[in-house]
Amino acid sequence: MSTVIRITEEGKVRPVRWRAPDRIPVVDDRVSLVALIQAVIPLGLQAVGDVLKQEVTELAGERYSRTGGQPGYVLWCRQRGSVYLLD
Repeated sequence: MSTVIRITEEGKVRPVRWRAPDRIPVVDDRVSLVALIQAVIPLGLQAVGDVLKQEVTELAGERYSRTGGQPGYVLWCRQRGSVYLLD
């Protein structure tokens, strides 16, 4: 574990101690809880999109290129379908 130090104006080095909070704040209000969940959803969707783009690049190669990737996988076709997570 790394050590955090504070250097004072006089140039003295003092270790800084970490203190745990007395209590963890809990959201009791449903409106606030819904607002927090709605704020996190776009981050989760962006993470899923990044993972899917990375997998497509690994399977079919870079976009607009005719080489690279695994044989049998291409980017230039369409297929109607769905994406399922954890199911």
